Amino acid sequence: MCEELQISANRPHPAKRSRLRALGPIARLVSMRLEYACSTHAQLGAFGMGGFDEIWRIGGGRIVARHRDRSVVRIEVESGIHAEALYIKRLGRAHFKDIFESILSLEWPLSKCLREWKYARLLKRAGVSGPAILAAGEFRLGPMPLESLLVVREIEGARSLGDFLSVGSGFIGGHADRRALAEAVAETVASMHSAGLFHQDLYAKHIFVRRRGGGFAINIIDLQRMKRSRRESLAAKDLAALNVTLPREAVSQMDRLRFLVAYASRRWGGHGASKARRLLKRVLKRSHHIGGRRKFRGIRWCP
Repeated sequence: MCEELQISANRPHPAKRSRLRALGPIARLVSMRLEYACSTHAQLGAFGMGGFDEIWRIGGGRIVARHRDRSVVRIEVESGIHAEALYIKRLGRAHFKDIFESILSLEWPLSKCLREWKYARLLKRAGVSGPAILAAGEFRLGPMPLESLLVVREIEGARSLGDFLSVGSGFIGGHADRRALAEAVAETVASMHSAGLFHQDLYAKHIFVRRRGGGFAINIIDLQRMKRSRRESLAAKDLAALNVTLPREAVSQMDRLRFLVAYASRRWGGHGASKARRLLKRVLKRSHHIGGRRKFRGIRWCP
């Protein structure tokens, strides 16, 4: 299967071009593009998603999330004899903070959607399953992304780790099941960190789980803040975010310790036991810090 990256340059919609003419010579700095793997090109065309504006202007669907500068819509499209669910994420103008951070890192500023697309490919190279992205695109003025979008295929049968473990979810899980789930998540996160990739928002809602055979398949989503680094402190930050957002009533202290030991073993092998003790101290310290934030103050987590 061809996974070569393809880039198509698109012309803005006529209504948008008329607004751009008012910018005069500055309009020459405007660019629009859509990126996709060539294996998905035919699918995008069949769905009527051949260009950035075509996707941006798609209407209907169910609104999953809406904030001031972004929205996520779930739509269903015909794929052969089956209907397929897709998510379209649309983001507005990039924040100056994101652009400034990119410049400090000596990187060309990317929109959050293209950033997520970039890190989904890096995760795949590391052997970690991320979001099933079909396409990503942006509309920019020079270094400033004005609009960006992402088209993601729904992960069939998957639920967020928080929902999967919550009371009433249907997952009761005996000792063997809970151990297998902890080890599957630990192996995924350890592989990500070993590749120098750190999520920075590794909440339970960003880890998707589904049963596969006698075990579990794990996908990590929402990669827009992911970072490539050698700083081990970022590993503790990721693990603390996961610790704080796991449901306390469903995940005991023993489950959390089992996960941490499995993570250290997968990542450092024979040196895992000694490193796990030091890591535990860092994670607990960071958990107290994260748990003190306003949006987490109502969460009761295991210290």
